[in-house]
Amino acid sequence: MEIKELTESQRNELEVLVKTLHAARLFASHRAIHINRIRKEAMEEWDSAHRLEITESESAWESVNELDKQLREFELRLYQETGQKTLGYGCVVKKSEVFVYDKDKGLEWAKEKATFAVKPETLDEKKFEKLCVDEDVRPGFVKIEEKLTATVPTDFGKYLE
Repeated sequence: MEIKELTESQRNELEVLVKTLHAARLFASHRAIHINRIRKEAMEEWDSAHRLEITESESAWESVNELDKQLREFELRLYQETGQKTLGYGCVVKKSEVFVYDKDKGLEWAKEKATFAVKPETLDEKKFEKLCVDEDVRPGFVKIEEKLTATVPTDFGKYLE
């Protein structure tokens, strides 16, 4: 394709389109800023008018979180006492193995033996731990520990009916 100079008419049309778009962007931006300011003020006003309900809701969720924590601790204690993993009402204790290691040692080891597990000056823990699954490759400083996790259903409805 042959490259040609823009005609005066083309330059003028380009200038009009650029200026129109620029003005439209400025208008839209100013409207968005204005709307966000109004929205923020309305939210602050609503929050102020409903402070008691908000506080009650926050308090209720704090209670839920505390009860959840107590149930999970109880599940782990029951497992330790009975060896039962499935406890009823959808409560289950899961066992998994996790790798325990010094991250700095892991980085140094990976720099020498598995560079693909190194991000710029940090250890890619997922890749490093995939290597550690193989006992023949796993460095001596990596230990495996059992981890217990107590699970709680999000909805007890079907267990309580």
